Amino acid sequence: TTDITVNDLSIYADTVGTLTVKVNNNVTNTYQANIGLNGRGNQVNINGNYVVKPANSSYDFMVDIGALQMKSVEGFTKGGIKNARGALSGEIALSGDLKSPNIDGKINFNEVAFNVSMVNSVFRVDKEAIAIINNKGIQLDKFTIRDTTNNTLVIDGAVNTNDFFTYNFDLNVRANDFQAINSTA
Repeated sequence: TTDITVNDLSIYADTVGTLTVKVNNNVTNTYQANIGLNGRGNQVNINGNYVVKPANSSYDFMVDIGALQMKSVEGFTKGGIKNARGALSGEIALSGDLKSPNIDGKINFNEVAFNVSMVNSVFRVDKEAIAIINNKGIQLDKFTIRDTTNNTLVIDGAVNTNDFFTYNFDLNVRANDFQAINSTA
């Protein structure tokens, strides 16, 4: 059994909360994990099992995203986004093995806004979701992104994949007066 707690976990100088990791090996060749990130408005839990097999190990995990603050995601982008606000939520089921992953779930965007540093533009996403469907890929159903003057960019369609390694894009993108870049250069 392993218990690890990291208080005030920071990613590139952004504190994201307290990370707890509990792993036990009470059943031979099976590692049961309970991982949590809590605090700073974040509540993310990952629970499940990893089974070690000689030929192809398997796993079965549930990712429960009660709230993942976009401010916490900023650090992972190494400056790619800034001034982020709002939160992600949802559930993702991960199962199968390394050769044949099964991934199903949904990620919700709740009052999300961020500035993409490279183009210096603020984008807002609210009450939208991305569905992750096993053996199909990522579904976007009229996924709407708004610029600072409320103009929309709407993405409808799918990022198709049956293995989450190879992708085929089938997307319809529609925009009118959408400000993608904010530059005076």
